[in-house]
Amino acid sequence: MRKPPQPSEDPWRPYRTRSDFEFSDIALDACLNEQQTEALIKLINHVVSGQDQFTISSYSELRKVRQSASALLTPVCEAYLLRDG
Repeated sequence: MRKPPQPSEDPWRPYRTRSDFEFSDIALDACLNEQQTEALIKLINHVVSGQDQFTISSYSELRKVRQSASALLTPVCEAYLLRDG
């Protein structure tokens, strides 16, 4: 009879860290494609290396920032978008 595996101190193995595992889990759950995953990894490494800061602390804050940014964009008349090319 086979014995069940012993609990590990690092249950996220073969990932090097728990954060690596959690990132992978989120990326897969969000169905990120290769380009999106690479962009997110690049951004995380950019922040971690001290080259920039990440200050958004919640989804609610992100929505507020997006709404503020959209107010700065030049409005486009819907009629212009719908006209024949």
